[in-house]
This record gives sequence, structure tokens and C-alpha cells, in this order.
Amino acid sequence: MPSRLLSAGLSLGMLHSGISAGLYARGVIAPVLTLASVAVCAGWGWRCLRRDGVLLRRAPALAL
Repeated sequence: MPSRLLSAGLSLGMLHSGISAGLYARGVIAPVLTLASVAVCAGWGWRCLRRDGVLLRRAPALAL
């Protein structure tokens, strides 16, 4: 949720600079903020799981 508020704030702020800056914010900055927030949440989740003793490993590939 905070990343969405930051994205909206940046978009509105850049719209005051001009329409092309606002479109740039919506087209480039918003997806980058979304990917960054997903990465932070995934990393935080893995860290919390490890702290509680949960170990995630990939299973070996099955031979066909």
C-alpha cells in the first residue's frame, strides 16, 4: 500500500512538471516501484521464514 501512495504522489508531482513527465512517471516509474515492492516483500518473507526455522529448497528433478 505505501508503494501505491508513493507512485501516485510521484505521478501527481511529475504532472506539475508537464504532461510528458507525468506519462513517464506512469509508464516507467510506477512499474519499477511495483517490482521493487514485490522484491522487498519476498525478501522480508523469506527472512522471516528462515528466522522461524523454515528452510526452502528445490526438489531434485525427476528423471524420465
